[in-house]
Amino acid sequence: MNSINDNIRCVLVDLEKQKTNISEFSLQDIPDLVGGWSVQYVLWKKQWEKSLKKKDKYPMLGLSTGPVTGTGAPASAGFNWCTLGESGLMLQQAEGRLGAELRYAGFDHVLFCGRSSEPVHIRFTDERVDILSAVEYSEKTAEAIYELMISQSLESGRVVVTAEPDGLLEDKYFTIGTSDTASVLAGMNVKAITAFGLGKIRIAEPEDFLNLCIGLYQDYRKNKGNEKNQAGPFGYYLSPWRSVQLNDDNRTDLAEARILNLIDTDLGNQQVEDIVFALLGLCWNETFPPSSRLEHAARLLSSIQGKSWSATQLNEMALRIIRINQEFLS
Repeated sequence: MNSINDNIRCVLVDLEKQKTNISEFSLQDIPDLVGGWSVQYVLWKKQWEKSLKKKDKYPMLGLSTGPVTGTGAPASAGFNWCTLGESGLMLQQAEGRLGAELRYAGFDHVLFCGRSSEPVHIRFTDERVDILSAVEYSEKTAEAIYELMISQSLESGRVVVTAEPDGLLEDKYFTIGTSDTASVLAGMNVKAITAFGLGKIRIAEPEDFLNLCIGLYQDYRKNKGNEKNQAGPFGYYLSPWRSVQLNDDNRTDLAEARILNLIDTDLGNQQVEDIVFALLGLCWNETFPPSSRLEHAARLLSSIQGKSWSATQLNEMALRIIRINQEFLS
């Protein structure tokens, strides 16, 4: 099973009706042209409008990956939570295994909507989505739910996401969502989201992609590798997985979700770059890569999709998405 770069796969998880609906879109039909979060505007506008009218009575939560999510490029574990704000969709960029595993399972975008009549566990496995009863987990803590999910799973690499009052936790230790996001999921009566996939993400130009990644690793090591207290260990940038071993007495959050500004019309260059990276699924910031961030991102995207991209095009794409969001639901 391979991910096809010319198309993106989306799944609507209707918790009220206990049904799922899978759709496939061409990149040419998506405003950002890379398959980032703008699918939320295109495919599911009616659902977001319904949520706006009913407010708390019809909860919704979107999840969008990008074309670089899970490819193994430096810090390519980015994905975005989508929630409804007063002026359009609010985007929270997160970092973790969930986005990558969803892509390996064959899904690029998810929309959770409605409230289940009973506690449920949503399970993604190789192009299949199951809404399972989780009544037995009703009174258990997030940590206990994680332990049970792992012990009952047939796959050792399955990622487990649970909600706590302070935020969404991935694999018991890592914060991948704010308390507001966790509250929405809890309001849907979702006790856990798990994902595992055996699929692969096809790279159009694998040799160029590999050379770009090696260059980024070397650049990081040269500029930051010998400094202490940087954003994380060097291996943290090597793949979608965090290369740090933790135990119950050493709980550490390496990446917390952050809300991106899609409302203001006067954004600085760094803010626009942040939006570009979020669209692509890259958790890059002002310190990584050390220089030429948009140019590096454009080259990575070109090698993945087999289509030429420039830094200028990526910048224009981000500004276009900002305008679309300002008009959304107006």
